[in-house]
Amino acid sequence: MYTLTSTPIPEEVTGPTLEPVTLIEAKDHLNLSQNDGTHDDILTQYIAASRQQLETDINYALLVRTMRVKLPEIASVRFPMGPLISITSVTYFDANNAQQTLSTSLYSADTATSCMRLIGDTFPSVYDRWDAVTINYTIGKATTAAAVPALYKSAVLLLVGYYFENRDMLQNDLIYRADAYERICRLLHRSTYP
Repeated sequence: MYTLTSTPIPEEVTGPTLEPVTLIEAKDHLNLSQNDGTHDDILTQYIAASRQQLETDINYALLVRTMRVKLPEIASVRFPMGPLISITSVTYFDANNAQQTLSTSLYSADTATSCMRLIGDTFPSVYDRWDAVTINYTIGKATTAAAVPALYKSAVLLLVGYYFENRDMLQNDLIYRADAYERICRLLHRSTYP
């Protein structure tokens, strides 16, 4: 019952407040004039999409955010994306369906493997429901864009370029390719990337 399990897809409670690259950096990368605001909205969207795609491809949160996952029982958990910074709280519905907070003496945050590990052999009984346990936790590499390593920023910029150059979905010999992005992802390889 209390073995290490995979979690359902987590919910983002508080997302990043910034992106790893700025609009100015994206325009520089694409050789666009800083005074030309024609593409600002779509570039801003591509920056966010590129960061999200990179995080998914390498299974790694570039920027700090708060996540939440719900489970049917108290269990050790491997979070689907790292790096884990801390576990903020673990709450559960007890046998009487009243919400309680799990004592921090019963679990620990294993930041090296992005896991919550249970401590001991005896745990409170939980009410029979799919969301009996709620774990709030914080993940991410950086709190500022400047703290994001250059290799990650380069991958985001390459993907912004790919999205921008292929925005009309035309297929031709001159299409902007994502080979350099793919090479960076392989370099930053995580188990979920092909």
